Amino acid sequence: NNWNNGDLLPSYVLEISGKIYYKRDDLTPNGHIVNHMVDCVDLKDSDTWAAIEATKLGVPVPTLNAALEARYFSVMKDD
Repeated sequence: NNWNNGDLLPSYVLEISGKIYYKRDDLTPNGHIVNHMVDCVDLKDSDTWAAIEATKLGVPVPTLNAALEARYFSVMKDD
C-alpha cells in the first residue's frame, strides 16, 4: 500500500487505485472487489463522433483513435 509514497509527486489516481485494489468484497467472503470488476465498456454513438469529424476535417487524432480501439477491443474480449 506504499504505491503513492516516495520522491515523486503524490497522485490522486494512484491513491484511489490503491484503495480500490485492496477493498475487500463485502458480498462474498472471498477476495477483493477488483476480482469482480468487468473490464469492458459499452459503446455509444458519441464515442466515435469526434474521430469521424476529425477524419472528415483531415485532422489526425491518434490518441483518440487509440482510445477508441481499446474500447472496441474490450467489447470484443469474449469473442
